[in-house]
Amino acid sequence: MPRRGQRACQFERLVTLSMIPAVIDNQQHRLGDVLNELLARTREKPFDVATACFSISGYRIVEEQLNHVGAFRLLLGSTPTPT
Repeated sequence: MPRRGQRACQFERLVTLSMIPAVIDNQQHRLGDVLNELLARTREKPFDVATACFSISGYRIVEEQLNHVGAFRLLLGSTPTPT
């Protein structure tokens, strides 16, 4: 059975995940806005991202909020190729 602190952490993750829009189309929901909101809620905590794409212009959109996270890890993969 999880302890009180573990339950709070699990609840916090669920609340954060429920705030992420199902579709981020950069029209109604912009990826930069969603990431900045998540980063604001992650202050002083680690934030990990795995992606196949990265751009300096995208980084600049979230740079200010990234300065306030406890740690940041970026895992870059390759773009999937059609089979």
